[in-house]
Amino acid sequence: YLNSVGTSGGITNIINPPDNGYNGTGATFFSAYSVSQIQGGSFTLTVQAQGTCNISYFFVWVDWNADGIFEPSEMVINNGAFNTGNTLTNFTISVPSTATVGPARMRILCRGIGSPIPTTACDNESAYYGECEDYVVDILSAIPLPTSVTYSWSPSTGLNSSTIPNPLATPTATT
Repeated sequence: YLNSVGTSGGITNIINPPDNGYNGTGATFFSAYSVSQIQGGSFTLTVQAQGTCNISYFFVWVDWNADGIFEPSEMVINNGAFNTGNTLTNFTISVPSTATVGPARMRILCRGIGSPIPTTACDNESAYYGECEDYVVDILSAIPLPTSVTYSWSPSTGLNSSTIPNPLATPTATT
């Protein structure tokens, strides 16, 4: 089962979420823990399993389009061919430039068998000594925000007044 989950390289990162060991069948959603990254960016997911068998395989999905469904194309980690044991293991996850801006769910599946590869992110993994945990990937827009803003008024007359102690200008937006 999953023992630890963390991220690095994100704008914000998942750091030491509480995990009381095996959480049972189904997915446990740790909604208060998130990693954020811009569209087109990437982050490192670090996972570690725990168990007496020292056998673990990881599969990860991210709901990039935020439709509430883990599509087969949204599987970002397929580690079914390599047993990571109980060691800390790093995976790089790249955020598509087309990912929907906002929160997306990331599902991490750890199980004691690499094959067959799960057909969906919602398989019952209890037969494979598996566990699913969900976290949030907060996808930020890759469009840069301005670092400074300059205002100008036209005409500029009337913005200074010796008779008005605090003149006020109200800009209007034009396109």
